[in-house]
Amino acid sequence: MWKKVLFWILAAAITLGTSIYQRKTGPTHPLPTEVCIDGQTYQFRLPRSGGSADKAVLVPNLPQGSSLTVHWREYPSSNNYTAVVGKPGAVRNPHSGDSLRGLVAMLPAQPPAAKLAYYVEITEPDSTTVHRLFDTQPVIIRFKNDVPAGYLVPHIIAMFLSIFFCLYAALCAAFSRIDYRRWLLTGTALLVIGGFIFGPLVQHTAFGIYWSGFPMGTDITDNKTLIGLLALLAACCCLRTKWHRPITVAAVVVMVLIFSIPHSLGGSEYNRQTGQIESSR
Repeated sequence: MWKKVLFWILAAAITLGTSIYQRKTGPTHPLPTEVCIDGQTYQFRLPRSGGSADKAVLVPNLPQGSSLTVHWREYPSSNNYTAVVGKPGAVRNPHSGDSLRGLVAMLPAQPPAAKLAYYVEITEPDSTTVHRLFDTQPVIIRFKNDVPAGYLVPHIIAMFLSIFFCLYAALCAAFSRIDYRRWLLTGTALLVIGGFIFGPLVQHTAFGIYWSGFPMGTDITDNKTLIGLLALLAACCCLRTKWHRPITVAAVVVMVLIFSIPHSLGGSEYNRQTGQIESSR
């Protein structure tokens, strides 16, 4: 009994750690940055994902008299940057619901999967000291349509539970004689539901395309989901062989490794020349 409890705890810990890592290291996760003014450091986050409306770039808590200018242009592009001057305002925190106040500059909404490149310019109250952040390597923000919770929540829950149950199955297979087969089958079924039913629904709502992995494209998120499913299906097909335990462990290791790849890496991108959505360059 104690082994089962330990395996469930380990599976939950690895699932949580993997999920947090792949999300926070993804190219659409807000970019932490900071600026130092008069010896004091001010920290804020720059958005790298936008919805169907204009996206706010908020720099809070700057000293009185400071100014903010955001310079943006279409990406990829060699066009001149457009400057947007920040104004005092508030932005709602989507996680806590609180209002964050500061200087706000708005980036214009773009078609689904289209991107902008931008950098931030902060002028100190003396009006002579200017901090240019990311002017040599601009921040890239990708826009998408808003996805309803009815698609997004089941997708996220099914994907997390799939990894959780498969990890438990692998721990049982590697370190005990506990029968793990039903948990492997359950995890595989949840991956099908989360990755191949609700996943395409989420992607189509956000970007207007159901699938951009093999053989349709090279989208890393879609392809890693496909590889994970193939690994698990191989393990399920070997459950009646004498090698079922090491094969299951290997399949789950492959699944966890590929799902540790940063979220949305190499995702869909709108081609402004063709008007088509394709894999990110």
